[in-house]
Amino acid sequence: MIRLLHIYLPTRMLLLVACEVLVIVLGFLCTSNFDSLGPGAAGIYVLGISKVIAVAGVFTLFMWYFDLYDPLYITSRRELIARVPQVFGCATLAMILLYRIFPALRLGTLNFLFGMVTAWWMLVLCREGFLWFTNSHAMTGKVLILGNGTLAESLMEEIRNRPELGLEVAGCLNYSEKWRLTGQPNFAADTLAEAVTKLNAHIIVVALQDRRGHIPLLELLSLKVKGIRIEDGVEVYERVCGKIPVESLNPSALLFCKGFSPSKTDRFLKQATSVVFSIIGLLVLWPLMLVVAIAIKLESPGPVLLRQERVGEDGKSFTILKFRSMRQDAERDGPRWAAAVDSRITRVGAFIRRCRIDELPQFFNILRGEMYLIGPRPERPFFVERLRREIPFYDQRHVLKPGITGWAQLKSGYADSTAASIEKLQYDLYYIKHLSLGLDIVITLLTIKTMLTGRERAVRRQPSVESISRKEGAAVPLLRARS
Repeated sequence: MIRLLHIYLPTRMLLLVACEVLVIVLGFLCTSNFDSLGPGAAGIYVLGISKVIAVAGVFTLFMWYFDLYDPLYITSRRELIARVPQVFGCATLAMILLYRIFPALRLGTLNFLFGMVTAWWMLVLCREGFLWFTNSHAMTGKVLILGNGTLAESLMEEIRNRPELGLEVAGCLNYSEKWRLTGQPNFAADTLAEAVTKLNAHIIVVALQDRRGHIPLLELLSLKVKGIRIEDGVEVYERVCGKIPVESLNPSALLFCKGFSPSKTDRFLKQATSVVFSIIGLLVLWPLMLVVAIAIKLESPGPVLLRQERVGEDGKSFTILKFRSMRQDAERDGPRWAAAVDSRITRVGAFIRRCRIDELPQFFNILRGEMYLIGPRPERPFFVERLRREIPFYDQRHVLKPGITGWAQLKSGYADSTAASIEKLQYDLYYIKHLSLGLDIVITLLTIKTMLTGRERAVRRQPSVESISRKEGAAVPLLRARS
C-alpha cells in the first residue's frame, strides 16, 4: 500500500486510476484532429492535449463522485455497468458548462462525441483487465496470520473482502504441540518454516493477543532473512482499515509511536483555518440556513436550534448548536442513542441529517473557540461517563477540540451502541495519530461529496468487538487497557 496524504491506498487502485486517466486521454486523442494540425502545428497539438487532459480530469472526478474507486464497488461489474453511464452523462453536462466559462478549452462537437464513445469502451476494457488482474491467484500474495483472537479474525475478514489489496489469506496459524490452522484440523506442521512452505505464504502477519513469551522470534527472524515479509498485525490493520484496533492497543503503543501529540502549531493552524472556513460558510450558506430554519418551524412546533451539552477538549463541557431534526419531545424518557433510522426524526430532520445540513449552526461554536471544523464528534456527558468506564483509551479522543465533521463520521454510521462507539473511537484515534493538513483536505472533500450526494458512505462492517468478545466468553465492559 502507498501512503498518500496520511491515508493508505492500495497500489493496485492507484494504478487503476492512473491507467483509466491515460485511457480517457488516449480515447479523446485518437478521435481529435486538432484542426488538421496546420501552421503552428506544435502549439495547436500542445493546446489540444491540454483540452483532452481537462476532459480526463472532469471524467475522473465524476468516477470518484459516483464511488467507482470505492473499495466496496471497485471490483463490481454490476456497479460499473450501472454507474458509467451516469459518469459520462454528468461529465458531459459539466463540460458544456465548462466550455461556456472557458471557450478556449472547447474540443469541438464531433471530436467530443467520438472521443466520448471511444473512451467509454476503452474504460470498460481497462476495468475488465483490472478485474482479471485482481482475481488472478497468480497475481496475489499469500498472507499467513499468526494468532486466533479478535485482531486476527478482523484482519482475515477485511483482507478477504478487499480483493483490490492483492492479498489472499492462507489462514490463521497457532501453536498447540504443532502449528495448526484454525478451522482446518488436518493441517499440521512441526516448524513455522514448514507451515510457510506448505501454504506457500509470502507474508506473515503477527496478530497474537498476548505476545509475551508466545512469539517465535528466532523462527520469524530466520524466515525474514529468506525473503518472507514479517508484519505487525496492529500496523497492518491500521493501514488496511484506516482505524486503530483499540482492543489490541496497549499504553506503550501510545507512548512510543509517532503521533497522538498535536503540536501548538498544529492546533493554531487548525483553529485559524476553521475560523476562516466558518466565516466563509456563514456568508455563503446563510440563505440555505434560513430556508432550513423556516422548514423546521413549519413542520413541527419547538425551537429551530437545538442547544445541547457536549464534552469537548480536555473533557470540558460546552453547549453545541444544531438545527433541530427531531420532535420537541424526543427525549421525554431520558437520553437515548441517535440512530440513522429513528422514529423521533422529522421529515425535514431526515433530509438535513442525511446531507449534514443540521451541523451548519456549529460554525458559531467554531467562532466561539469551542470546536474545530474537523475533529472527533463531541459526545454527550451522559454517554461519555458510561463509555469511558467500558472502553479503554476513550478519553484520548478529548485531546483535541471536537469537529463538525471528521474521519469517524465519514467512515462509520451513527454510534447507537457501545460496539458502534468502539468503532468510532478507532477511527478517531487514527485521525489523532495522523493529524495533518493533508488528511484534513481529504476529509473536507469527502464531506462535501456527502453533502452533495445526500447519501451515507456504504460501510463494510467488521465483526464488532462486542460480538467477538461474546464468542470468546467476555463482555465489552470487561475490556481494559493492558499494561
